[in-house]
Amino acid sequence: MSSRAGSALDYERTAIKALRERGFRITNPRVEVIRVLAAADRPLTASQIHEEIVATGGRIDAVSVYRILSTLQEARLASRLSSAEGYVARFNPDGFEVTLVVDADGTKDGMELPDGIFELMKDEVRRAGYNLEDLVIEARVNNPRS
Repeated sequence: MSSRAGSALDYERTAIKALRERGFRITNPRVEVIRVLAAADRPLTASQIHEEIVATGGRIDAVSVYRILSTLQEARLASRLSSAEGYVARFNPDGFEVTLVVDADGTKDGMELPDGIFELMKDEVRRAGYNLEDLVIEARVNNPRS
């Protein structure tokens, strides 16, 4: 099994466990959306997720995909990347996440930031008088790593 396949399987297990812990039923449509997100190497729109599921023989309507994505976002299992107009799996739902979106082809990639950067950002949000619910850093870049 490739590391990508291992990561996808790990994500699927983590997502199902997290949904169960939050009282959600584990339905075939939810699992199908989770699998498509986990296997994706780029942000996908809800329509693209729907098309992928239908193309592989799954049965789901587009509205259900949007509802499932909303549930996954609420559970911090998916993020919507506004610059890419798509959704990605969150492999670390308990932590903070950085996603790079490479401009040329939309490929997503993770990135480590220096220690303390998230704490600094959380402190600034609190200092501004807000309660931080989530923190996702998104950067759109135009030079893929070689």
